[in-house]
Amino acid sequence: MNQLKTILLLGILSAILVSVGGLLGPDALGVSVALAVAMNVGAYFFSDRIVLAMHRAREISPSESPELHRMVGELSARAGIPPPRL
Repeated sequence: MNQLKTILLLGILSAILVSVGGLLGPDALGVSVALAVAMNVGAYFFSDRIVLAMHRAREISPSESPELHRMVGELSARAGIPPPRL
């Protein structure tokens, strides 16, 4: 459901951007379409990094939080997935 909401939101934002570009003229339409494509590609591939950078997140080493690393290691082993970076 969240993925559908994200697609809908990006689609609406792209439609608004392309509509404004279309109203400004044929030259602006091409630029607005290119900007909409770049915005959607950037949001799809880099959204996690953008959010982490906005909040100034940093990686926590095992020496800083051994209990957290142990807990995440156990959970990922139970799930059969590699442990994520913390």
